[in-house]
Amino acid sequence: INAHQDYPRLEPIIRDLNRQLQSGNSLSSVLSAYPDVFDAVYLGAIFAGEQSGQLDKVLIELHDRLRWSTQLNQRLRQLFTYPLLVLSVILGVTAVLMTQLVPQLLIFLQDSGKPMTGMTRSLMWVSDWLLNDGLIVLLFLLMLWLGWRVMLRFSSVVHHWRDRLLLQVGLLGKLQHYLAVMRITRVMALLYSAGLSFHQLLTISRQVSGNLYLSKQFEQIEQAVMSGQSLTNAFAQTEAFPRKMIQLLHIGEQSGQLDQRLLDISEHYQHEVDRLLAQIEPWSEPL
Repeated sequence: INAHQDYPRLEPIIRDLNRQLQSGNSLSSVLSAYPDVFDAVYLGAIFAGEQSGQLDKVLIELHDRLRWSTQLNQRLRQLFTYPLLVLSVILGVTAVLMTQLVPQLLIFLQDSGKPMTGMTRSLMWVSDWLLNDGLIVLLFLLMLWLGWRVMLRFSSVVHHWRDRLLLQVGLLGKLQHYLAVMRITRVMALLYSAGLSFHQLLTISRQVSGNLYLSKQFEQIEQAVMSGQSLTNAFAQTEAFPRKMIQLLHIGEQSGQLDQRLLDISEHYQHEVDRLLAQIEPWSEPL
């Protein structure tokens, strides 16, 4: 209840939650009034915990999930923040040099009467181009970027194609794929242990993939499971998930320990993510 002291923006929300809980409303129904604060995974787990009488266990697991997610986001932010900052500075300095310093140097070279090399002529052409057409090119690139964002937002075909392509781009594609599998299986383990049905579990889990292509694959998985197929066969038919994941799912279904095997999958791909980050980190700053 005192959390609003550290997070002032939550103060009115927490006060309203407290008031509604004292009025006799269930925790899940109260939280559902704030979908921007409590996502579908959170709400689904709370509802299942209330129904199964394991709300205390569910809250602890939700805390662990949020802490893990925060740590992961911080690491990814640290990985890309420094290179992007350096790149921005380099581009800014280059633009200033090419539009302010280089033209003056070129005038000096021309006045000296010495013949200019091919590299110097190229530098002159780039400098003139930036001075004369740089603003137009910048506006064109800005419009191109805005148009791309609009297409991603309003065209599911373009969004689907982009997300599928992103999963196939070298180490970064593998990283995104493994991150999605890690998130999905961790959420599935949480919701399964809380007692949600496969239908509810799959509907909520596909929202955390962060990838429209994988989310569409989950719709096929859900239809296959609802038609009577096993979870393993449903995942195997999509060909969008790693073979290692399918094998562990099969073991979990056969042994009756699906929640534990889902956690094993998540931990396995967390190690894979760590391995890929260890490969990317030494290259990010030099590049």
